[in-house]
Amino acid sequence: MRAKNGYLGFKNFLLPVLSFIILTNIGFAVESHSQEAKPDKPELWKVTENNTFVEINGVPQYKIGIGDILEVDILLVPTVEKYTPEVRPNGFILLPFIDVKIAGLTAAQSEEKIKEELSKYIRVPRVEVRIKEYRSKKISLLGAINMVPVRASGPGEYVLKGKITITEMVTQAGGPTPNASMDKVHVRRADGTILSINLLKIILEGDFKENVILDAGDEIYVPSIEVGENKILIFGEVKKPGLYPRKPGATLMDAIGMADGYTIYAVLQNTAVIRTADKKSEIIVSDLNSLIKEGDISQNISLANNDIIYVPRSLIGNWNVFIEKIRPTVELITIPISAAWTIKLLKE
Repeated sequence: MRAKNGYLGFKNFLLPVLSFIILTNIGFAVESHSQEAKPDKPELWKVTENNTFVEINGVPQYKIGIGDILEVDILLVPTVEKYTPEVRPNGFILLPFIDVKIAGLTAAQSEEKIKEELSKYIRVPRVEVRIKEYRSKKISLLGAINMVPVRASGPGEYVLKGKITITEMVTQAGGPTPNASMDKVHVRRADGTILSINLLKIILEGDFKENVILDAGDEIYVPSIEVGENKILIFGEVKKPGLYPRKPGATLMDAIGMADGYTIYAVLQNTAVIRTADKKSEIIVSDLNSLIKEGDISQNISLANNDIIYVPRSLIGNWNVFIEKIRPTVELITIPISAAWTIKLLKE
């Protein structure tokens, strides 16, 4: 759920956006497709505690903060006294008889703290604490994020309710737009540290080392591919899967070359090009073995904007199963596959 004033006013929103873009472009050079992830990159995906949550017995629990509104039930048999205190700027909440500091504690830890204070006045206090409104932990999401009509979404300010990764956050906020440059996402932390994140490595390669766990104060910027720039998606058994710009006249083999070639496991005779136009998708199956070994140039088709190229690891026997298997991946990257599709074999 996004904070009530998720969209900042124009003047208040534009300035941090521009300053963040300037800082991220000046502060460091963005890694290109030809660069490998740095081996000394902090393992930010293994975080077990930050300002937003703490793992207790392997279970992430939210840390209460200033501005959060709680529901506190004090059980006084046969009645239950209910209170909804707000955590004050000094980290305390006010309840009958007591003033308790709970900022930085979990709900369960807060229960124990309140019991401890109430025990001075009540013989065996019974207390339950829940978070009614999350207000204290906020992040900003800027740039190429989709607007979804049915829920709060798009660029703006969001509240954190516990442990969450950058891919989960982007997805919950509406997902990336079709022109999002997902391999060049920037995260600026509250201490000023700037991280460069390749979301495509997470989605296409399962490289969860890039899947940063977010914390209060983070600013996430998803840049856009230049307006008018064509793009193609290449994944499967290629050495560097990802989104690449499509140059005029680019062919299937050009695309394989951009991805640094195919792996030793590639089944080249079943290379698939998925092309969507006018709400219809076509799967063009190319036999790249015939191109490479026999010089059959009919297999080296010209590419179109938004083509999806998949080099399989094994022969594809059922194309329906294949489409349903890859659909979640490509739809997360916002390249659509139509429900109505046909198949075209370049070589029988």
